[in-house]
Amino acid sequence: MKAHHVLWTLCLTLPMVGAAPNADPAAGNAAIVPPTTRPATRPDAARAEALARFAPTEQDIKDAAEFLQTTCPNHWKVMEKRNVNVNRFMVMRFLELRRLKSEDPALYALRMDEMRMEDEIFPLVQQLHGDPQNQSIRDQVRKASANLLDLRIKECERRVAKLNEAIATEQKVVDMLHGPEGLTHMMTEEMNKANNLLGPPGGGPGPRREHATKPEVSVPATQPNPTP
Repeated sequence: MKAHHVLWTLCLTLPMVGAAPNADPAAGNAAIVPPTTRPATRPDAARAEALARFAPTEQDIKDAAEFLQTTCPNHWKVMEKRNVNVNRFMVMRFLELRRLKSEDPALYALRMDEMRMEDEIFPLVQQLHGDPQNQSIRDQVRKASANLLDLRIKECERRVAKLNEAIATEQKVVDMLHGPEGLTHMMTEEMNKANNLLGPPGGGPGPRREHATKPEVSVPATQPNPTP
């Protein structure tokens, strides 16, 4: 199983889509299938391009490994057992999650709760994979999955609320531009930009601009031939 398939469950820093195409139930990989309930936030091609340009530092890799080991210990044990190293994809998603901590603490807290819950479910799913008829374990998986579902719904609702806020803000701008003050706003904006370049209306010098000058370099008229 490829390393990035493990990460689908380990790092929930961005919405997830699809299942691991190489998951092999006979090899026990079915227990590490990525969530399928999260919509993508940007095209796969854009993410692949960003990953291709991404160059993590040694400290980034170390921080990501420590984070996974602490937050997802059950998954980390499987990574160690299968010699799965922390790769660029894992590090990029870890850094995105770390940025989310300051950008949206509420969403960050939900993602962290989801990661911990998935890590708690993981050993149960492993047991159920080895003993599919064990009703007791299946009931435990169902109960834990219900808790995870509640967290996932809250996360989706949080994202929808943020999108609605952004839409409402943009709609206010559209309404203003369509309104009687829209033309005045455009004229004022263009005049202010011109004044910044030309100076105050009615004349007067424009803003002072510093121009870089190239140093003068004297070049001899003739160059002596190099001595062999």
